[in-house]
Amino acid sequence: MCPICFNECKLSETFALSCNERLCKDCFIEAAKTSVDSGIDCVSFACPAGCDLVLTPHNWKDLVTKENY
Repeated sequence: MCPICFNECKLSETFALSCNERLCKDCFIEAAKTSVDSGIDCVSFACPAGCDLVLTPHNWKDLVTKENY
């Protein structure tokens, strides 16, 4: 279950950093878009689950579509 939207998700529809807090990809992407739109550099975007882990370029490639990368 995604801790943000509380939807049940298949494992393939989720994303997690090494903190292992799994969120649905839609919530992760929406949180990232909101942060970038508010002026936070995408290289400084931290896990929306509340830990301090920052997404790496590899994480971004796994998370967004090729067109958006």
